[in-house]
Amino acid sequence: MIVFSPSGDIAQGVVLTAIYQQLHPANGKDPDLCRVDFKDGASIEYNRQSHEMTIHSKGELFIRADGDIWLDAKNLHAFERE
Repeated sequence: MIVFSPSGDIAQGVVLTAIYQQLHPANGKDPDLCRVDFKDGASIEYNRQSHEMTIHSKGELFIRADGDIWLDAKNLHAFERE
């Protein structure tokens, strides 16, 4: 990211984010897709158009909350491990 602050006051600056380059490419050409890729191959992805979120963990996935965790879904599917 780059902060442009012509007056020298950062509080009045403008932030330019997501400067892609060959070393740090964009996550595709879909403007509705927000994706974060991690160096080990894990990723978090959300598609605003389809309203789908995918979390891919290379290891175990822990969800911790100080309060309740609620799961509300139209259908719930479980995958069996081979």
